[in-house]
Amino acid sequence: MKDEKWLNSQFPFRLVPTNLDDVYTTAPLPGNLDLKTATSSTLWQHGLPFHRPKAGDKTEFAKLWNKISERGLQIVTPHVERRPKAVRRGKVRPKLEKASVAGFNWCGGVLERPRILFEPGAWTSVYGAITLPYLSVPAGVQGMQTAGLSAWVGLDGWGGNGQNNELLQAILWVNLQQTPTGGFTTFFNTPTWQWWVPDPTDPYASLYGTGGVLSNPPAMNPGDLVFVCTSYIQAMDGSMWGGVFYLFLSDLELGGFPLLPFPLFNFLFPAPSGAQCYGATIEWILENESVTNNQPNTTVPVFSAAPGSITPISFSRAGGFNQAPGVSGDPNDGFPVLWSSLSGVIDTVASVTLSPGTVSISYTG
Repeated sequence: MKDEKWLNSQFPFRLVPTNLDDVYTTAPLPGNLDLKTATSSTLWQHGLPFHRPKAGDKTEFAKLWNKISERGLQIVTPHVERRPKAVRRGKVRPKLEKASVAGFNWCGGVLERPRILFEPGAWTSVYGAITLPYLSVPAGVQGMQTAGLSAWVGLDGWGGNGQNNELLQAILWVNLQQTPTGGFTTFFNTPTWQWWVPDPTDPYASLYGTGGVLSNPPAMNPGDLVFVCTSYIQAMDGSMWGGVFYLFLSDLELGGFPLLPFPLFNFLFPAPSGAQCYGATIEWILENESVTNNQPNTTVPVFSAAPGSITPISFSRAGGFNQAPGVSGDPNDGFPVLWSSLSGVIDTVASVTLSPGTVSISYTG
């Protein structure tokens, strides 16, 4: 655990220790903070890495912000647990037509850093809201072993050429689970963050630097909206830190009582040894965890944003922020990523569409 006096000298907001050494959250918000009128600078002074809607933003983003402002936020102290260490192997990069790019376990959108005059313009944060999906068994499949899926936003990680094997992720896990009666239900694992660093012995692989599991989130159900963000944050002494938050935007009525503020789990942690923090790319991804973990003979479940019909699941209100003045990231300016097998053959189970502020991923079977 860092010295409290030192911590308070390094950030414009107060850090509060969690149950894990070197993982911190932020202090409760003052009762007089008006989220609707507070500037981005004021929000940052309270440890909130939000950027208010601006002219030109999509109307749905403004509606979401107004909803959050009217309902309020409650910073919940996260209870976190360490994740076991692992190795992320090199990536397959077969060439595709129409500017689409394949990743052996990734499906979604990637945005590279812009070239602004002579400024590399490294990315500092990425965010997006995802509606938790409904899962079902594909038609005609019997006795299947279903693939695990994860939805995440990430900083860096795209490249596979030894230049960008850093990856900081904020992850939501989703699986199809068999019930005691022989049916199936959608099961959400605890939200997770992972920070991978380059492997000095293999330019195409990454080592697990640090990470953890948020073990006290609210109940998660298909159809719920979760806003996720991850950031590189520089302390006053120049050290780099990672920031992650999960904002659960459920509208469940609690027995007729007034709606509670939206729960926000907001925490920071120092960069692991070997971290480079390139800020070269940002991503909005649905990952086939069975391929990632080299588990053959699995079937990807049908995933959908609505029950009873196959509809795209999307990262909406999606974007990123850049250290270059006036630059913000829109996935529509990036490129789609398609799943492929470990051998590089394109997997036709999903398609990807990019549009302003949105990455839509459709199950195609």
